Amino acid sequence: MSVPEDLLRYLERRGAGRAVAVRAGEAGHRAVGEALARLHLASRGYPLPGRSPRLRFGRLVQGWVDVLREARAFGETLRASPPESAWPLFEETYAYYHQLAQAALYYLLDHGYESLSVELRRYGVLAHQMLAPPLVAWEDGRIVFLAPDTWRFDVPTRDVAHYARHVLAEEGPESALAFLRGYAEVRPFVPEEGPFVYGVFLLPYEWIEAYKKYREGNVREAEARLAARVHRETEWANAVRKFREAWAAFGLDVAPIPWFEGARTVG
Repeated sequence: MSVPEDLLRYLERRGAGRAVAVRAGEAGHRAVGEALARLHLASRGYPLPGRSPRLRFGRLVQGWVDVLREARAFGETLRASPPESAWPLFEETYAYYHQLAQAALYYLLDHGYESLSVELRRYGVLAHQMLAPPLVAWEDGRIVFLAPDTWRFDVPTRDVAHYARHVLAEEGPESALAFLRGYAEVRPFVPEEGPFVYGVFLLPYEWIEAYKKYREGNVREAEARLAARVHRETEWANAVRKFREAWAAFGLDVAPIPWFEGARTVG
């Protein structure tokens, strides 16, 4: 299914464009938030196809359950491999990141993920699901979103969570909060969206990306990715804590996972 023609004005089919964050810092992220909320609202209410790969409601948790199952099998394969195929850092950190991912999934389920999916799927929005600054560009003075063929109909909070997660990791809480402020000015958040975003922040995407690279044979890149995540675990936990506390500005109470926010070592 193609993107509806009248929504293409929000998207750009050509070139990678220029990341808003590079051009305008916090003000740019705030503008992205406003533009993303307008896209979500404009796409709300479209009749959704009965069976289409573009429908992705409620797949976040199940998708991670599948990934964790694959990661466990990967670890078992490593342990059965010759010593020269060993990956000590993966072995040392496996228990921590597996536990963190499971805790994030339980957190999402305990804090309204299913009800949020049901509520927001009633109108469905055009969502990228893994939105990040490289998928945002300036075109003739306005913001557009790239790669329209990869967009799906899903809950809008996935875009919010992934963009904010990327900005939090690269630039810190203030830039991520600027994005949320811009978004909330156009489409205010509902209470369940705060825990949804926090749960996505907890999910160890870098760990999963690293093991997938290793499985594909990109050993050096895999080791570098995992080492980078492990090296900054305390920094990341502190950034997530500060971001969570700032959610109060939106009238949303987000409960913490204390053992993660107090993380000092991995393994």
